[in-house]
Amino acid sequence: MKTQEAIQNTKKVINAWMPRKIFYGRIPGISVGITYKGRLVYKAGFGFSDIKNKKKTTSKTPYRIASISKTLTSIAILQLYEKKKLNLDDPLIKHIPWFKAAKGKVKGAENITIRQILTHSGGIFRDGTTAHWSNGKFPNLNEFKKELKKNSLVIENQKHFKYSNYAFSLLGEVIKSASGLSYEDYIRKFIIKPLGLVSTQVDLGDSLETLGYGRVIPGEENNRQIFKQCKANSYIPAAGFISNVEDLARVVGALSLREEAKDTILSRETKKEMLREHWRTVEDDWYGLGVEIYKIKNRKVAAHSGGFPGFASFFSLDLENDIGVITLSNTSAIPLGMINSGILKLIYYFIDKKDEKPSKVKLDKYAGTYQSIDGETILVSLKNFIFSTSPGTNQPSEGVEILIPQSKKVFGVNGTSVFSQVGENVTFRLDKKNNVTGLLWGSYPLKKIEQ
Repeated sequence: MKTQEAIQNTKKVINAWMPRKIFYGRIPGISVGITYKGRLVYKAGFGFSDIKNKKKTTSKTPYRIASISKTLTSIAILQLYEKKKLNLDDPLIKHIPWFKAAKGKVKGAENITIRQILTHSGGIFRDGTTAHWSNGKFPNLNEFKKELKKNSLVIENQKHFKYSNYAFSLLGEVIKSASGLSYEDYIRKFIIKPLGLVSTQVDLGDSLETLGYGRVIPGEENNRQIFKQCKANSYIPAAGFISNVEDLARVVGALSLREEAKDTILSRETKKEMLREHWRTVEDDWYGLGVEIYKIKNRKVAAHSGGFPGFASFFSLDLENDIGVITLSNTSAIPLGMINSGILKLIYYFIDKKDEKPSKVKLDKYAGTYQSIDGETILVSLKNFIFSTSPGTNQPSEGVEILIPQSKKVFGVNGTSVFSQVGENVTFRLDKKNNVTGLLWGSYPLKKIEQ
């Protein structure tokens, strides 16, 4: 199946699946975007950015994107590298001499380089010792500097991958030193403005219209925690940004490795260096320069996740086929990364799928939500077949079953799960007006409850 058609099919599945998923999962809101060859080809919001006031999410809804900030900080560092303002193998102390004060279980602050910070191989502690993630009081620069003396060097540099928000925040000071601008001004001038990002903020302003919600506490289903808004201060380069689907689509588009893609913020050669494997994180996953690198269905993907109290974010970019997926939510209590990869896998499922034979049966009336004693099944009408999924899944293409029309009532079951009714038939029930009222799937009767 062609990529454009695969994306169209994926749109239809998301539009049917996501409203039921957030209902069953008690998810406040999710915004979704899909890019193809640098263009935003799908954008949607589901649920609410403010539950009490029933303010609906859209592709313009702003979210804290947390650690996706690291990708933007990495772009800034690489721009300065292209401008010959710094070298990636420069020691940090060349640009921020006060880093010499770093102490810990090991020595060698003078040996830690910019590249090692970009790849999380500097051996620096993850978040320092301040309780900013729980109390919302992120340290200012003076407080941030004092943390260096508190066992900040945990592992000898270049020994292991060790993720560090503190270390990445140091890069903000490197950018300030190398560019002569404040970190915030540099980002606005050389990333936000060139990309035309209209809703991206470097840190929290006076307020954020989207509320960040905590998990549902058993027994208190109607009393979901709302997190206080706070500024990230010295942690802006690692976790401070606020953005939305439409702006992040521009960032993802700017990372495209297509030869015809514009070098808006980085040259293609520098992007290739950014988006290659540098340090292994787990068995089949790597970290590049400010991005994670792994494979999905044998396609190489660059990605980054983000988590902030009350918010989750995730973007992924198929580097070979230039397909991107952006997912943002105003709760951190969901597996947003699995949802994001589930959407990308769904696109791949349709790309890899062989076309079905043309059918004379019009399939739209069979689409909808069906209920059985075991739960709900969502049917989506596509070209020549019906796609089925469940509201609770994070991966709609895993163990998928599709229905192939044999007559107006009887459909054959095809799919990838060996535990399903593959090879059998399902029979739809129609009323006197030829409207679909339900179906019999194996030994399970299902009632149609929603179009």
